[in-house]
Amino acid sequence: MRQKKHRDAFQFFQQLGTSVEDAWRRRNYDSTVFPEIAADALEKYSPAHHVDPFDTIRHLTHNNTLPNQWDIEGELSNLPITLFNGPRFYIDIYFWLDGTTTIHQHGFAGAFQVLSGSSLHSHYEFLPTRIVSPHFAVGKLSLQKAQVLSQGTIKRIIPGSNYIHCLFHLERPSTTITIRTPGLPNAQPQFYYLSPGVAFDPFFKESTFYKKVQSADLLLRMRHPEAESILAQMIRESDLHTAFMLLGNAFGHYHRNAIEQHLGLKTGIERFQKLQTVARNHHGESIDVFYEVFNEGERQRKLVERRGYVTDEELRFFLALLLNIWGREQILKLVRQRFTTESPAEKVLKWIEELSQIRVLGMTGSNALGIDAFDDLHLLVTECLMRKKSLAQTQRKVSKVFSGQRSNDLQQQTKGIYESLRDRSILAPIFAD
Repeated sequence: MRQKKHRDAFQFFQQLGTSVEDAWRRRNYDSTVFPEIAADALEKYSPAHHVDPFDTIRHLTHNNTLPNQWDIEGELSNLPITLFNGPRFYIDIYFWLDGTTTIHQHGFAGAFQVLSGSSLHSHYEFLPTRIVSPHFAVGKLSLQKAQVLSQGTIKRIIPGSNYIHCLFHLERPSTTITIRTPGLPNAQPQFYYLSPGVAFDPFFKESTFYKKVQSADLLLRMRHPEAESILAQMIRESDLHTAFMLLGNAFGHYHRNAIEQHLGLKTGIERFQKLQTVARNHHGESIDVFYEVFNEGERQRKLVERRGYVTDEELRFFLALLLNIWGREQILKLVRQRFTTESPAEKVLKWIEELSQIRVLGMTGSNALGIDAFDDLHLLVTECLMRKKSLAQTQRKVSKVFSGQRSNDLQQQTKGIYESLRDRSILAPIFAD
């Protein structure tokens, strides 16, 4: 793992931090050059080759004092530990188990190095079509680049919208070392992004806005008889940002009703559609983008939820692709880069079959794909979709393979599976052009 294990991890980071402080002070604490200074220091000292990440935890067993901790609650990762505090920057180690970051930009500057494990790193561009307020915008989010970051890889953190990215950690755990400033005044707010096209400030805390969202959540959770009418009135009287939050809350409540899903009922979905109509009548076509955002968020939530049941490194890599990449060719390209001696399409089909055999209790869908009764017919339809076969071509293929079954029933069954896999399953990105 390392060329030379340092005896005292905290002493190592004291030396690293002092080096960064000296270099940055000579540049007059210019924040625009800090990513370069931090990356150069990580290259020179290379914690990935000299530090065991768990030495920072072992340090806690015989020391009762730590540097001032910037993230005591652990909001950024499963375990963040501040290793060094400078006058205008600090150094953290982040341990990740199943966490994945949202798509985000940074309100600070710095650099990070993969200390152990690996991650799928994706870069995005956001082109706003409607800037609603300083805290909210609608537009188009598009993937620019995706790559696997291995141990020792160093990346600069550039503040602002020119560096929009997310990370999906492949091993358990993965660890990173980050050298960073606190928030920079000229790089605020620090937007989060939702596919296919919403940007919002997650730290916006205006009281009326917050209390409306909290009130809606309370009414929906207690199933208050006036919940829908009150929400509808709130949406009519609210700005677009607040309407987005109210609708998002209602979408999650109505689309995750386990009892209705088990009974095959659509009452909750129909209630949401009524709220959506109210919002569209008042706020216009932006509401249609919101609905796409909510659906994609639900698909991603299911993926992240199921990742907790998957420990195999290859399968976690595949789930990372499904979470972050849209498009058959781009996904197959990344598979080909990582597994150079195997057919990427055959590799993906093998992963899908393996995921279908992982049992997941207590969730919609009894396996890690979220698709009940995934069988040979499902797998054949999946292969046809991956190979860009139309529905008619797929039905002809199925008729040949399953020639002993009743034709009309088989064609209808194939049509249902084809449309469900293509449009609503967590596998949808692998079928998209």
